[in-house]
Amino acid sequence: MTQTTQSNIAIIGAGPAGLVSAIAFARSGITTKVIEKLEHPEIAQRFDPNRSYTIDITGHGLKALRYIDACSEFEQQMTPFKGIRLYGHRFAEAWNDKGWTGSRGDILRTLMSVIDKHYPDTIQFEFETQVDSVNVHTGCVTTSTRGIRQSRQFDFIIGADGGGSIVRQAMADQIPEFTTTHSEIPNYATMLELDQNTDELDPSYLYIMSTNPFCVAGAINGESGKDKMRWFCAVGANHEVRYQSLNEVRKYFRDSAPNLLKFASDTSLENFIKLKCYHIGRQVTCSQLYGGKAVLLGDAAAPFSPIGQGINAAMESAMIFDRCLDGVVSPEALQTTARHYNHSWLPEAQAIAWISERMVYNKLSHIVRMIVTQRFGINILSNAKKTDRSYTQVKLQADRLPIIWAW
Repeated sequence: MTQTTQSNIAIIGAGPAGLVSAIAFARSGITTKVIEKLEHPEIAQRFDPNRSYTIDITGHGLKALRYIDACSEFEQQMTPFKGIRLYGHRFAEAWNDKGWTGSRGDILRTLMSVIDKHYPDTIQFEFETQVDSVNVHTGCVTTSTRGIRQSRQFDFIIGADGGGSIVRQAMADQIPEFTTTHSEIPNYATMLELDQNTDELDPSYLYIMSTNPFCVAGAINGESGKDKMRWFCAVGANHEVRYQSLNEVRKYFRDSAPNLLKFASDTSLENFIKLKCYHIGRQVTCSQLYGGKAVLLGDAAAPFSPIGQGINAAMESAMIFDRCLDGVVSPEALQTTARHYNHSWLPEAQAIAWISERMVYNKLSHIVRMIVTQRFGINILSNAKKTDRSYTQVKLQADRLPIIWAW
């Protein structure tokens, strides 16, 4: 039974990790305050055209959604995920469990729907509120909302504030034993909207439109929801790419990924030229995921290059932290929980970062390796999706095949 003594808990960040954590606390009757710098998902732009990646929620994310009893809401609001197809070929990697696809905004709206229906009085939100500073020893959080600055004391702080986490930076500044290691792999991506002939594509699948360059397309909810989907393709590169004219980008796709020209109009190609080519290969690993009165979840704990596991791992990390609570929520018990969570999740975070480094865009040896290993059931990206395998188990299997996965 949950201990009745309440703690004053702040969750910094209303992304997938923060919302799953808040829901998990609420299911035990524990009130939390969620502080988020952006707008409420219902009034925010549904998708960022610069980063409209289609996300598949599979094994690890599915476990977290089952844990917080949110699957029925995802069934209603998001598109079922059936697997990955190589466009123009028979190859398909089927997903036979529950799963869904959509944008990050779709996921946030669906999680907020769970909160609105079941926990409106238990989870307190402060949107459009910037966290200026965090003291992880005292639990003091200083915020700014529309020019009004205030400092408040919390018994515990959950850092779920993404790859640029201010909570993680506070730990690095204030805790001598807390260190971070930054690394990069040369993965870049520019988003291309597919705006014609998309009725030929099934929104329940992600499509590999090209392997070199590595291009993955998928559907997300439109402005009115999943009844009118929009399609986007992440065009991968191993360096920052810029195009000067429509003819230049047409030639590029004609030579390297001709399938895309069937689905992208000239208007879409012109917009593609204007969009930012993002470096998505930056990674951070931490020596520990807790310190003082704070803990790190999701990307705050371990940002890594996108391989379809970012949000899945983020939601699972929130689940693992709640499991470590064991129903005890006093301030002292929360710090003990953070140590247990660190023991459980830090190896997982390190393993998924290692896995992500094995997929460098447009590196021919990596592309061939992924195609060959898929046929023998030892593809680490495919295995990382599975509900019954931890990331450390996937890495352990890869470690037994050093000739294949060591580089």
